[in-house]
Amino acid sequence: GIASFLGKQRFGERGLHGEDVGEVVRDAFGKVDALLEGRFKAAKKAGELAKGADAGALAQLVSSTMHELAMYARAGSKRAALEQRAALALKLVGA
Repeated sequence: GIASFLGKQRFGERGLHGEDVGEVVRDAFGKVDALLEGRFKAAKKAGELAKGADAGALAQLVSSTMHELAMYARAGSKRAALEQRAALALKLVGA
């Protein structure tokens, strides 16, 4: 997951500052998107998704939803509200 990607980055003794933080986060998000896209492509190949499904777009939707849910959870949203957002995303993905 994203935590393992961030954990493997070069933080140095003084930590990350300025542009380094953005670079690490963008890199981690890109890796998550790529992993999700690969899974959606495998699902298409296995017949679990429609042949016309856009694996890249689905990966971006799921990735965005994960980050959105994390922000809402951190802001103190109720579990039921988080589950409602997750259910909507699953419906859009077709799961």
